[in-house]
Amino acid sequence: MVLGLFALAALYLFAHFTQRPGLARTAAWLGLGGAGAYAAILLLASVSSRDRVLAPGEEKHICELDCHLAYSVAGATAAPLPDGQMRHTVTVKIRFDKETISNRRALDLALSPNSRRVALVDAQGRTFPGSVDGLRRRRRMLPPLPRPRRVRA
Repeated sequence: MVLGLFALAALYLFAHFTQRPGLARTAAWLGLGGAGAYAAILLLASVSSRDRVLAPGEEKHICELDCHLAYSVAGATAAPLPDGQMRHTVTVKIRFDKETISNRRALDLALSPNSRRVALVDAQGRTFPGSVDGLRRRRRMLPPLPRPRRVRA
């Protein structure tokens, strides 16, 4: 879809600068129609979707630009605080699902998930924002690669 819109934009610019108004108009209408159809499908999918409560351990797949991640609740605890409130801790397991990606994607590429917003929602629908500190990507320092040796023949 995106590549098609880029191609139509390039065709529009080509037609515009080579003074071919009919081709430019056709490219513009096709591009606007494609973008409109995409927006309509996205809106329809959003309106027709529903919230679903996952059982512990059940995965929710999220498709991003470069990878597909599977999220699941690995555990939950509740502990009383000194002021009488409860502290709820939810452990979320995140795994890369290599079964949901293109066969052309290399499996050894680094993953860069988008930023996250988390919240705990109770049975009445009240939302309690949570911390995403544990979801931040941890950088690991890898040892430098060995220098290639030259072989003299």
